[in-house]
Amino acid sequence: VNRAEALKMILLAFDIEINGEVPKEVAAELTPEAVKEETAVVKFTDLETGKTVEENAKVKETPPAQKELVSSFSDVDEGVWYEDFVTTAVNNGLVNGYPDGTFGPAKNITLGEALKINLEADKAIIPAEVPDEVFTDVAGADWFSGYVLYAKDLLILNVTTKNTIKPHQEMTRGKLAELIYRIHKSKEGYMFGIASYYGDQFHGRTTASGTIFDNTEMTAASRTLPFGTVVRVMNPKFDASKHIDVTITDRGPYAFGRVIDLSKSAFEKIEHPGAGLTKVQYKIMTPEELDKEKQEMIKSAYT
Repeated sequence: VNRAEALKMILLAFDIEINGEVPKEVAAELTPEAVKEETAVVKFTDLETGKTVEENAKVKETPPAQKELVSSFSDVDEGVWYEDFVTTAVNNGLVNGYPDGTFGPAKNITLGEALKINLEADKAIIPAEVPDEVFTDVAGADWFSGYVLYAKDLLILNVTTKNTIKPHQEMTRGKLAELIYRIHKSKEGYMFGIASYYGDQFHGRTTASGTIFDNTEMTAASRTLPFGTVVRVMNPKFDASKHIDVTITDRGPYAFGRVIDLSKSAFEKIEHPGAGLTKVQYKIMTPEELDKEKQEMIKSAYT
């Protein structure tokens, strides 16, 4: 997907008003002298007499800003369909363009660029300090490393078994839509990654928590979640109602990109075992949330 189309998708997804004008607060920062004090007639109701009273008052007024910032892009012509999207993105600090003064509307957007624009649109607080290596193919010195680190902590990235994310890959509409979806769902506590499942040879073995593993039960392994944690797991390909709740009883999986290892019975409820692996979104379920759902089910059964 090219940069112009990507901007449209992102701005609309984050409900950023498309008006082709610099927001007043931005205009005030850019040109403080534009904010001037004027005298205006103010009407109000006298609470004692109930009569309408008019008085002169000093008010500050910022004149509407025009589409000035976009003129710096030599390849964004006036009147093209994406002009207002580019203007809005520039005025909201989402894009800066290239050093040669172009925006590159026809260029395909990369993952690094998409992360930057999405997270800025979401007003994310990007970490100032970044380690020397975020992923094998993302160094701390890379301009997009802070955005990648933020996304990594949210667990919204597709990570390969070589611990890479391919930040320079060109995004398709589908991949960009998936990234936008994940950022929005992360606000509900959802995380994303690849799920695998236990082979039959592990049935009957002792888990890291001390329990005996049973491939027919709704259990799972996590590298970090406390034992006993209940996790709701679903396959994004299906309706959200098709989910499983599993209890963490073991440690793993340890391959890069894999986030949870399900019992075979649990895996079968969200994907065919022949797939071996599947993309999942998952979230921690609190005892209060589970109890609330239980009470609602009981209530609905008797109504």
